Amino acid sequence: MKIFTLFLSFLIAGVYMTSEPTCKDFKDGSFIFYQKTIEDFDENFLTIRDGNEQIYIDKNSRDTMCYDIKWLSDCEFRLILNATTRTKGVVQLGDTLYMSIEPINEEVFSFESKFSKNGRAYNSAGKMKKVKE
Repeated sequence: MKIFTLFLSFLIAGVYMTSEPTCKDFKDGSFIFYQKTIEDFDENFLTIRDGNEQIYIDKNSRDTMCYDIKWLSDCEFRLILNATTRTKGVVQLGDTLYMSIEPINEEVFSFESKFSKNGRAYNSAGKMKKVKE
């Protein structure tokens, strides 16, 4: 009977110790974007986040965008573009994007991005998946 009680205690403790993913789980790592056109995650668009730096790599065009990260909370941050190989685009050096993330499961989070320039607002939303490095 003691063995059964001990087993039941471990089982119950295991259920309560299983934690849901948090935004902290996505602060660092490599991530790929979900592409609606192919209805899957696409490894050609890679983001690498490490501490207070983020690098976006478009493997198709070979464009790279490097950002400084200013964390506002575990789930919200600002991205400030500090270097890029991209010659065209709305976001230019020094521009700031406001980001928020929300965990979906252990591997995937949703994001919202807000950016304003010359009185025009740009908003986007999507999903990203954490990949093993």
